[in-house]
Amino acid sequence: MQACRSLFVLLVLSAAVATGHVRAQSTELATESNAAMALAVLDIAQRAEVDEQLADGVQRRALASISAASFEQRLQALSASHERLKKALRAVQVEALPIRRLESLERHWQFLSRDLERWRGGVQAAVQPLSADAEALAARHRIWTATLAANTGDDTPWTTRARQVLTRLELAQRAIAKPGAALLKLSQSAGAVSNDIAAGLERARQQIGLRDRDLLRLDAASLWAARSGGANPSSQEIARQGLAIETTFAKDYDERFQRTRNVMTLSMLLLLPLLIWISLRTRARARREHVADATLAVLSRPFAAWIVLYAIASLIYHWDGPVIQQQATLLIAWLPVLRLLPSVVRHALGPWAWISALFYALNFAASLFALDALTYRYALATLSVLLIVTLLWLAQRHRRTVEMSSASARTVWLLRGSAVLATVALVANSVGNVSLTTVLLDGLLDATYLAVALAAVAAVVRALSDTLFRRGAEVVPARISARAGSLKRAAITLGGLVLALMWLIATLNAFRILRPAYELATRVLGYHVALGDATLSVGGVAMFALSVWVAFWIARTLRDLLAEDLLPNMALPRGVAHSVSTLSYYALIGIGLLAALAFSGFQLSQLAIVFGALGVGIGLGLQDVVKNFVSGLILMVERPIQPGDVVEINGVSGRVRDIGLRATRLITFEGADVVVPNGMLLSDRLTNWTLSNSSRRIEVNVGVGYASDAQQVLTLLREVAAQTEGLLSEPAPVTLFVGFGPSSLDFTLRGWTREESDWAAIRSQMGLSVLRTLRAAGISIPFPQQDLHLRSLSPDAAALLAQSAAASRMQSPTA
Repeated sequence: MQACRSLFVLLVLSAAVATGHVRAQSTELATESNAAMALAVLDIAQRAEVDEQLADGVQRRALASISAASFEQRLQALSASHERLKKALRAVQVEALPIRRLESLERHWQFLSRDLERWRGGVQAAVQPLSADAEALAARHRIWTATLAANTGDDTPWTTRARQVLTRLELAQRAIAKPGAALLKLSQSAGAVSNDIAAGLERARQQIGLRDRDLLRLDAASLWAARSGGANPSSQEIARQGLAIETTFAKDYDERFQRTRNVMTLSMLLLLPLLIWISLRTRARARREHVADATLAVLSRPFAAWIVLYAIASLIYHWDGPVIQQQATLLIAWLPVLRLLPSVVRHALGPWAWISALFYALNFAASLFALDALTYRYALATLSVLLIVTLLWLAQRHRRTVEMSSASARTVWLLRGSAVLATVALVANSVGNVSLTTVLLDGLLDATYLAVALAAVAAVVRALSDTLFRRGAEVVPARISARAGSLKRAAITLGGLVLALMWLIATLNAFRILRPAYELATRVLGYHVALGDATLSVGGVAMFALSVWVAFWIARTLRDLLAEDLLPNMALPRGVAHSVSTLSYYALIGIGLLAALAFSGFQLSQLAIVFGALGVGIGLGLQDVVKNFVSGLILMVERPIQPGDVVEINGVSGRVRDIGLRATRLITFEGADVVVPNGMLLSDRLTNWTLSNSSRRIEVNVGVGYASDAQQVLTLLREVAAQTEGLLSEPAPVTLFVGFGPSSLDFTLRGWTREESDWAAIRSQMGLSVLRTLRAAGISIPFPQQDLHLRSLSPDAAALLAQSAAASRMQSPTA
């Protein structure tokens, strides 16, 4: 509408210029506001040069702008597609078309509607600069007309200059009026096409909605009461008309996206030799080293893998294209899909994997070639009976031949549930509800076969990713393949979610649930509650939750990619990799939360209120939380510790497990998890045994008797250090005499352990070696001894000591 208004302004302006009324009207307007709009004499020369440059620029832009002929050609092509569809629909009973044909018809109208909207967008982009130039020229034309009217009767160089500028402005106005009028005419022609497309789309949607609402109503006579009159001409005509609609849609779709289709086809043709080469390299590698059976099974069939990839690419390309074209694409990939099924899926489903594809093909053929309505119903009844018998037989066979587990039990229940659906379809067909029968059979077979096909696609993609991104792969550079672990895991997770979502949407659509579910979800998500000046909607809350989940997933994936794959392979200072990955994680979470608030409809300008409330909370009772948070940022920047360091704080020793913004987790050597607030790590004394290096000094102290040779003891300790495994030769072990003890000569043996060695076990082994060596040399390790001198005794104590001494003398000969 904005484009039409702009074009209307241009058309009126051009008509006024052509008839000579512009100057007269401008003169009348200038008479009313000469004092306000007329230029001063001293400003005429400078303003004239500027406005003439504007007029010249407008003329150049008008000549260089997109001509109306290109828009006319595109509109003619769109109109031709529209006329072909109208011609195909003239003799069609839209109410009698099958549901699949109605879906294709709706997609065709949507395709034309989107094409027309793109055309209108191009027209709008072309009109906007013309409209802006027309407004600028009109404003300047009024100014110069007022200036000329204010100097009426004066034949001066200034009035002559004003007339020259007016002439240049009028020429520029005529230059943009012609393409503007042509675009306006095209817009008027497109209006009729747009109304017709909107009416056709609305009619198709109404018919689809009516079919969905009438699924539980009888639409034919019961199967035992129906009579066949041979090939019904109306049934044949309806089938022919449905195929004509599909053919017309396919032709228009391919013509519109011909360049994209050619690019896709060329890319897939180039992919085939690459798959063959990868297959040959994988087979050769399998003879030298171990290759996963699933990868080898897929890549040993490059042609089948290529057909499956081509099929999925075509489905993505035709996601809004003709339904029959999508069904044909799935049928073409039937055998390759079965050959590429993973062994896990084949083992879980058994023969149902290929039997479901067979039933899918039979159902497609019945809907396409059974021209008589009664014949089609008998074909559906026969298909239902065969399907029920096959599913029950497979469920029984699965219970007998497969060891029952939770997965096997789910498979049996899945087969039985499918048999129940087929039974309902048979009963509905018998009583005369053909629509429900078609929906149930189509949904069951489409969902099953599509699940099998997507399993094959997942197997191909996983095999290619395992081959291309393995360490030392020939296709992808080693610096990329060696660092793609986290990225590959994220891609597999995301790919699995996409495939599951594709299957869910296709299944809901096949069972005619997608459209009512979408309408219900739209109503539920649109429900909102007013809380004062704020409005809270269910859709906003759902969008917030989804955005937060996506933000956390992206942040976690990027953190793992940086911490595990990219940064460890770079020459970075100690701890930088962990700090960068952690800060990136929290930064992305913060950005994601802001984006989630924006997506949910929250005004980010209102965050000032939230931050004000947080300031009050911090002032009242969140000082420790903020202190720990800031301390976490300081730990990230200064990096005094990093995961894996052995630290000691407040008497607690352990290894750092992870460093968060609020707290750091330690694992003690006893196996306990200790959560230490980050503020404590900065305020208290922190001992990091592995800050500059991972070596650790251990020492064993020993005391020998005063009668021992001190030099011999030092020599023996050096021998023990030389024979102890795990001690470093540089720095060399040290043996020292440290002093005179109360009952011994004290020595110490010191040594340094290697990185990541068990220093406690080495110290234990070294202490045992010292004890063993000293005993072998006859050197004793004395107990603590003390001499007690008694100056005086009481009579009772003296008598007790004398009695004890006499008893000792009496026992001495016996001993």
